[in-house]
Amino acid sequence: MTNRPPKRHQLLGDKIAALRSQRRLSRAKLVSKALGLLTPDDQLRGFISESSLREIEEGNRAYLSRQLLELICAALECSASERFDVLLAADRNVFAERDGNTSEPLLAVLRALQLLLETDPVVKTQIEVLLDQRDATRLNAEELISILERVISMAAARMRREKFAGTPSTLQPPIV
Repeated sequence: MTNRPPKRHQLLGDKIAALRSQRRLSRAKLVSKALGLLTPDDQLRGFISESSLREIEEGNRAYLSRQLLELICAALECSASERFDVLLAADRNVFAERDGNTSEPLLAVLRALQLLLETDPVVKTQIEVLLDQRDATRLNAEELISILERVISMAAARMRREKFAGTPSTLQPPIV
């Protein structure tokens, strides 16, 4: 028998169950709080119940809509970091606003990071070295920004060296 990683929906269920337990909420109380956030005619009312919450927490629901995830986060009164973790566990765009859309400036930053990770094979190794076996979820904003700043600086320096040496850089400048 092999040790397989838990399925994505089990990770999500575990995360929601842990947050609910931390807040000392029963499933019934969490459902009550969620229903209290909805209008009487909201269609989400049909998707949140004690039994559906149990299915989610036990990993028996493979998909939850963005609206239902946001409702659960609101009922749990999740911090931005906790909401990020829930959406990540649900395999959602963690950078989207509550309506599911991502702003253009943020998309530009994310695209730059994606290009950096895709085209510079050293970046992931540099991040691992800078993390120095620390859990990234436990770092404060200053530590995370410092790591990002150093990685970007090193990548930019490599690009300048390649340009100076006449080697083509794999990162392409944005078209303006």
